[in-house]
Amino acid sequence: LRETTPALFVCGAGDKPAEQRELTAFFDTFGSDPKALMQLAAFAVDTAQPALAQRAHELAREQGFPLAAFELARVKAALAAQDYRSARQLAETGLSRSQIGTGYHASLLDGLRAVALFGLGDASIARDTLGTFLNGARLRPADALPLAKQLQVLDFPGEARRILDRACTLDPLNQAALTELIRLDARSGHRAALLENLPKFLRLEKPSRRVLEAVLPRLDQPADAPLREHVRAALVRSSALPAPSERF
Repeated sequence: LRETTPALFVCGAGDKPAEQRELTAFFDTFGSDPKALMQLAAFAVDTAQPALAQRAHELAREQGFPLAAFELARVKAALAAQDYRSARQLAETGLSRSQIGTGYHASLLDGLRAVALFGLGDASIARDTLGTFLNGARLRPADALPLAKQLQVLDFPGEARRILDRACTLDPLNQAALTELIRLDARSGHRAALLENLPKFLRLEKPSRRVLEAVLPRLDQPADAPLREHVRAALVRSSALPAPSERF
């Protein structure tokens, strides 16, 4: 929706009066458009604005739109703002709503709730919740990266790795999830997993140059020589352009 773009850019510019004017105009013009409201909710997540995500949810409810995606956006925006208590409450409220059901959206709410619990320091309950989420086989690789990133920010790299590993198991061809998994293993020195997954990473059409450079120092044992040469060859072939996953 090209017409919504000016409002979204102004919202991120730090000009509060202009932001409010643009938002008012946005709501007046697009308040009955479910796609535009969802775009606004996604923007609220990207810019860590829980109040904006809440407003999009309220408008969607007033218009009688399906609320599942807006429930998710409210929780994600609260997590992005590091308001873990609100994120937990919103996730639990969403899980209790009949329209959410027991499918993908309910499963993802449980995963988001697990992140909120980690943020609140309830690590034991959080690990149980995360385990239930991962065992449900409803994880989408597109959701794995943001969840893993949140857990790395909270200094739970092991749990972040569980999410990425599960995503790669469910979708072995997903380059973004595999790239982040290799990056995390190289950073944490998880050597056995790195040696297991690196050949798959090297078979990607465009493995991330930055990740290849991070991996190379980890291949410091005599038995690593063949794999080390493959990494060096991949570096020679790679272009200077970063892979899409470099932004994570």
